[in-house]
Amino acid sequence: MSETAPEAEAAEPRPLFFIALLSLAVSAVYILSMLSVTDSHFVPQVSDLYLIAQYAKGFAEGHPFQYNPGEAPTTGATSLLHTLFLALAHFVGFRGEGLIAFAIFSGAAFAFLTALEVYAAARIVSGSGRVAKLAAALVVLNGPLAWSFHYGADIAFVLFLSAWLFRAWLEGGFLLPACLLALTRPEALVLVTALGAWSIWDGRQQSGKWRLRFAWLAPTLLALLLPLVLRFVTGSAANTSFSQKLLSANWGLFGAAVFSIEYWTDILRGVLLGFYPSSQRLGFGGGSAPYFAAPLLMVFVFLALLDRSREMRRAAGFLLGALLTALLVTPTVHLGVHSNRYLLFALPPLLILFAVGLEKTAIWMESAFALPRLLAFRRLSILALVFAALSVSRFALVYADSAASVYRKDEALFDFIRTRLPETATFLNNGSAIEYRTGRRSVNLSGVVTPGFADILPAETEAAAFELLSRPSFGPLPPYLIAFDSYIAGSPAWGALVGGPPLFVTSSLETSEIAIYPTRGDLVGRQRRLVRIELPNDLVEVDSLNVADPIDEAAHGYRWRSSVSTRSLFATLKLDKYLGEGKGSGVEIADGGRVIMGFEEFEVSTPSMATDLWIVVRTHPEPSARLRHPEGERRADLSLPQSAMRFQTPRGRTDWFRTALQPGWNEVAYRLPAALLGSSKTRVRIEGRYAAYGYAFYQARAGEQR
Repeated sequence: MSETAPEAEAAEPRPLFFIALLSLAVSAVYILSMLSVTDSHFVPQVSDLYLIAQYAKGFAEGHPFQYNPGEAPTTGATSLLHTLFLALAHFVGFRGEGLIAFAIFSGAAFAFLTALEVYAAARIVSGSGRVAKLAAALVVLNGPLAWSFHYGADIAFVLFLSAWLFRAWLEGGFLLPACLLALTRPEALVLVTALGAWSIWDGRQQSGKWRLRFAWLAPTLLALLLPLVLRFVTGSAANTSFSQKLLSANWGLFGAAVFSIEYWTDILRGVLLGFYPSSQRLGFGGGSAPYFAAPLLMVFVFLALLDRSREMRRAAGFLLGALLTALLVTPTVHLGVHSNRYLLFALPPLLILFAVGLEKTAIWMESAFALPRLLAFRRLSILALVFAALSVSRFALVYADSAASVYRKDEALFDFIRTRLPETATFLNNGSAIEYRTGRRSVNLSGVVTPGFADILPAETEAAAFELLSRPSFGPLPPYLIAFDSYIAGSPAWGALVGGPPLFVTSSLETSEIAIYPTRGDLVGRQRRLVRIELPNDLVEVDSLNVADPIDEAAHGYRWRSSVSTRSLFATLKLDKYLGEGKGSGVEIADGGRVIMGFEEFEVSTPSMATDLWIVVRTHPEPSARLRHPEGERRADLSLPQSAMRFQTPRGRTDWFRTALQPGWNEVAYRLPAALLGSSKTRVRIEGRYAAYGYAFYQARAGEQR
């Protein structure tokens, strides 16, 4: 500790009543604000909580990791320990809306427990009861934290565990909270490993302590063991399909770099220094930048870090680990969402050091202006608490508005499904998690709960979902589609699944409403065979690749890159007919594919090295692409009247093939010489400027050559 606290202050008991009263007041404001706009119903502020509740119900009922009974296990419940916590609540009797209420009230309890940990940690690092009391108040009155504590999801539990971990770390130990945190969030692996490495380095001079040093890595081993267990149980080690959510995968390297740099600039200037207006967008989330903390937060944090005490040194080590965790986690499509929930675990320690920095400033003001230290600290504290009161009040309104939106849209949707549609009805779903509140089943087109669909790249949901629905193993198409009306209206390709006007549309008067559409199935699966072109009679199909089908692409080791300048091109669904004379003329096809301004690469079965490989590609002269760039996202219709392709294998490459295309769907055959083929499989790379929707591969029958 930097200073010796006065004896009376050192003996001051923990202000349990003050912290409890303040926490209770904030929780009452938030919960009552929610009930006032939801006709006294408990609803989450983000409908993802319904998804977590469905997994918790599955655990309680004896089918863990199964989103619906009988389905293959999936890892859509990101936080294992929190899901088990809700499962226990379901098991003892909290059902339906009651489990949502339990999640919200337990979050309020975690807010109180977190404030106690913050007080204890601030007392350790500052040696001052008044500084610790201020730090606890700043955490309780922080708007984003209050929103997160009463959101009902795992973030409340994570905030409590991270605050406990910070306090235990300051005291010299951290194993228990670190292990619990490792079981709660997958990204905690980075933080607990950083703390373990710091402890090993810090204790390197202690002879005979190797067993203790090994124990410091126990949280890391536990964090590594968890994905292995998930891999064994569910077939997927990544709880959140992390690789599919990366910014680089969904926006391209240029977009990922732009978003990441802008985001961290906004975090530093807007959140930590308070220089941005409340309307400033943070990543893909909302604004409210000034309401995360009082202005110049980091300035006071740096003043606190000037202290060379052991406690402050360990606090700095924790913040470095938190920074490393945040840097590795944030470059995903969740950048900034839910009021920067993926960064909030570091906010309580920052607020603690902010309070310490205020005390340092008060000491400096006493020296410079002969202003009594206590008076200066009180005035600075009052100013910080004014900003805190504005913060917690502003987010109470955000909290109520979020609840109202879920109630007017999601709950209205649930009510229509329960009362107006058959109990046996099934759904395609790209709008809300319906299972927990309706008991119906749906295929989640872009989430991580339906087996197989977790492999969809979010940027390519439209094309990839249609291809997966077209697989023979999928079965009958559900009769209803749930989606946002703006999403359906934003792409004409949804006409391949939508069979008419919506049966139901919510009336929240927001910019986008949830709607239920009838589906059509006449186009589903029709695109899976390329049979229009005439080929020599002695050829047999040896392989095929359905572009934009994530399962088929994974089986062929498919890779691709497509961009125009700094704009990345992603797969879309295309509807058109085969025109002109000949077989298939007039047939309408919906097919997912990619415009390639770069390359594709995949592995093809080539059972005969002695015969040429015929490659048939379905293409189009006016393809569409999902164009993504930091300036915006849109569906672009391109003109490619001539395709240009060049084929390459490990044994060589061909010359350029340039083909003039006719209107509508085209099938073009290319001949790859046998000299370029491998033994039983051949890695083929295609470069050029063309559109690819599907490939079929042919060779001569055994014993025949062409």
